[in-house]
Amino acid sequence: RLNFITYGFEKATDYLWNLVDLQSDVSFSDMCYFLSEIKANMPVDSKGCGAVMRMSPYAFAGQFIQEIVHNTRKEAQSIHFHYLGWKPAVVLNSILFRITEEKLSLREICELSVDEIDVKENKEAVYLKELLNKAIEYSKTIDDDKVAIKLLGEGFTGDEALAIAIYCALKHQTDFSEALR
Repeated sequence: RLNFITYGFEKATDYLWNLVDLQSDVSFSDMCYFLSEIKANMPVDSKGCGAVMRMSPYAFAGQFIQEIVHNTRKEAQSIHFHYLGWKPAVVLNSILFRITEEKLSLREICELSVDEIDVKENKEAVYLKELLNKAIEYSKTIDDDKVAIKLLGEGFTGDEALAIAIYCALKHQTDFSEALR
């Protein structure tokens, strides 16, 4: 893994520039954008799935749900500043924490964690809550996984990745390998 701090920004830029898969027009613009964000030491204002993929250890690094939510939000915003980039990580960690702490079914835990999304925060909160509620509903009403997942998105953004994960976890609670397909 390339470490920008110890390797040096200019050397890291040269290294990335020489990678074969980064030498297309699209990759060049992406590389310039992300390198400028890193150099400016500011979080990327995207709603990618990076935070929801990386923040799960924080679900087990506290004794209270408020502590989990606070720490996850703080760390997730360092990866993705956009609400739909960091909020799904908070919801996921709320679910993970509750699985280990509460005597509720997985469906009840997902519903409780989704219900805690404050739709008064912004329009993205309304969208996220609706999407995650659809995932919960589809796990009960749609038999074809491909159809349900297509309706939830592609999974490249935090909101879509979490919606698909909730759908798969609820739909295939007793068959882990099927949930991963």
